Amino acid sequence: MSSVFENAQGVYYAANAVDGLVADNSRWLADPSSTQPNTIEAKLVSPHRVGSLHVYSGFQNGSSVSDPLADFNVEFYDGTDWISAPISSVSSGTATGNSVTGNTSAELVVNFSEVVAIENVRLTFDQNYGRIRELVVLPRTNSNESEAGFPLGTSVQRAAKPDTQFAEFGDAWFRIAARGSSDVLVASEAGVTQTDSGNLLLQESRFQLLYSYALDAYRIRNRVSGRALEVENASLLSGAAIVEGEYSAAPHQLWRLETTDSGYYQLINVWSGMAIQTSGGSSAELTQQSVDTSTNPINQQEWKPFFRDDYFKKGTGGWVGSYGTGWAYNWNRSDPDLPVDQFYVPMQHRAGWPDFSTLHTKYGDWHRDVKPSYFLGFNEPDRPEQANMTVERALELWPRLENLDLPLISPVPATINASNTWLATFMDDADQLGYRTDYGAAHWYAGPNVGSVFNRVDAAQDASNGRDVWLTEFSVVDWSGGSGNWTEEDIQSFILEFL
Repeated sequence: MSSVFENAQGVYYAANAVDGLVADNSRWLADPSSTQPNTIEAKLVSPHRVGSLHVYSGFQNGSSVSDPLADFNVEFYDGTDWISAPISSVSSGTATGNSVTGNTSAELVVNFSEVVAIENVRLTFDQNYGRIRELVVLPRTNSNESEAGFPLGTSVQRAAKPDTQFAEFGDAWFRIAARGSSDVLVASEAGVTQTDSGNLLLQESRFQLLYSYALDAYRIRNRVSGRALEVENASLLSGAAIVEGEYSAAPHQLWRLETTDSGYYQLINVWSGMAIQTSGGSSAELTQQSVDTSTNPINQQEWKPFFRDDYFKKGTGGWVGSYGTGWAYNWNRSDPDLPVDQFYVPMQHRAGWPDFSTLHTKYGDWHRDVKPSYFLGFNEPDRPEQANMTVERALELWPRLENLDLPLISPVPATINASNTWLATFMDDADQLGYRTDYGAAHWYAGPNVGSVFNRVDAAQDASNGRDVWLTEFSVVDWSGGSGNWTEEDIQSFILEFL
């Protein structure tokens, strides 16, 4: 999704209008202070003849949706010029030419007569606080068209996400210190307070900052309890206590990190809009208070994450027993045999398996899990007996994986070298299209040479345009069918040096 004017208010970015979620917390909200008319534009990945446009607008007001987009114009870009969209009918209101007036439906269907293939769809309107919860573009459904029925709204080019990225804090534990006193947050079953910063070994003062792409906010999870910071009883009142709660997707457990200076942030609750504030000193009470919006906010509202140590990075392909690892994956979306102290990383192995039509059913499970969630892309797409996919096909399907709102690991080819540029081509094209890929990936199989492994990882990082790399398969192997010119001791030395 891209917009002619990125005139969003707050965090309600244009990308929210095509993320597959029809929800208030995932909508585009036009900035009423911007120059009228407001404009939002959906750019399709490839030209299509468009049959209809579904416009989900307004906002949730109790059991109903209020203030839908009443009047707007629709235009198409045919690759050369913007043209008026030939609207044939609407499910609410009146259609005249390319204009819709008098709409009262929060789920409006706009039908078009046949047109040539188009590349972009644009809506313009003058309504202040115009809210679009989702745009879904559908192709024409003539019986002789193979493209019929697929929602093009899931395959559009998106505007850039906010500057905040998952990797900003990533797989690590942090101590979160107050400005001035440097006392740190500490959480336990007894509550959330501060403690003296001198006790560096106190595990209750270690937190993960787990980023949600869908909401551009963090859950702050304690290392010992596995619980997350929240506002007590989801209160909207100033002075409400900051406590721990069972990890969930509830908005009073989500925090936005607003930069002040020198690496400090205000921790602002998504639900209440208030900031965590300390009363000062060791064992001080923590409450939510109105955000100090001055250029130099009070120290009691400023916090800084200090890195302490990494989260487990070693995992296993399939569960084969504990080897000091923290996670495991397979070529599927679950592993019922995985112990509770391990976290699971699902994969979309290829285009046809696991079934894409059931992918959305796992969204809630992965987002409610107290353990970190990532998602692995297609497995060895450059091999016929594995994913067997062209770069173009992988890019066509990639937005569906983006809609999971999980950190994404790229497809992993079997080979990365000058003669096999599958990964580099995918990453370059995905970056150009504005698609999100958070990590690169690599496999390695060869003789016991640590330098060879690092060369493969370096090649994957270069092909991934500098991203960190997941090495998801590696083993000493002799592809000639022999046992290689190395001993068991050589292999043991290799493993010890590499790990």
